[in-house]
Amino acid sequence: MKILKLSLLFFLSLMSFTYCIPPLTKPTSLYYFLAKLFEPEVNENEAQNQESIFGQIDPSFGDGGYKIFDIPSVSPDFAESLVLKGDKILQGGYCNNPPGSIFCLVQYDVSGNVDSFFGSGGYVTFDIPGSTYEYNTSLALQGDKIIQSGQCNSSSPNFCLVRYKADGSLDTSFNSPFGYTIYDLPTSPSDYAAALAIQTNGYILQGGYCMIGSNYNFCLTRYNPNGDGIDFSFIPNIIPEDYDLAFALAFQDNKILQSGFCTNDFLLNSKFCVMRYNS
Repeated sequence: MKILKLSLLFFLSLMSFTYCIPPLTKPTSLYYFLAKLFEPEVNENEAQNQESIFGQIDPSFGDGGYKIFDIPSVSPDFAESLVLKGDKILQGGYCNNPPGSIFCLVQYDVSGNVDSFFGSGGYVTFDIPGSTYEYNTSLALQGDKIIQSGQCNSSSPNFCLVRYKADGSLDTSFNSPFGYTIYDLPTSPSDYAAALAIQTNGYILQGGYCMIGSNYNFCLTRYNPNGDGIDFSFIPNIIPEDYDLAFALAFQDNKILQSGFCTNDFLLNSKFCVMRYNS
């Protein structure tokens, strides 16, 4: 087989010099042909076995490829967010805790086993004082600290943040001495947090949508790194739609991108919308 390939290569080279064969367009070019010609031979059965692995469940993770964890004493549990902390996996959400709900957080090791050294046996629950309902939407890392974002509700929904230390204990240096912060955006009776992002300087961005009159607008808040004050809050009113609901944040160099959907008739004719802010 090797001799045959070398013979074909010599023949093609001779033909190209003798007859000035013009270059062919991909994928039928001479380079492509030669690459395929000298491609290592693979046993057909071996190739089929290898292809069957791609995109399949990884049985080495958790209990045969998945992990189910029922947080003790609270039920049901609703996971909403996920972030990697080194080789650890953090899963955040909220748990039913009558008469309301509370923030919940679970940490797994790299193999998908609950990390018993985190919090209380691998999990943390936190009930914001004075709030009946807490709904987690986002997680982010601020150095070695963990920030959990969402909305809390006593009489009306507000933006809420909680910060934990790496071991899952409440970080009371955040908005000292509380460990959490609640923010009611001005002029909006209902604020729904949906996204969280940490700037390189440690400032915390929390985004979502807020009610203005009978409509909704994108809204954005930035906290100082220690959560002890609002650096700015903004409720823009420039999108020409009645309902503007934001669910994601990202950075573009020193700009801030906020993404969601917009519509004049709520869900019947919604459109992709993105807004960009200066730093």
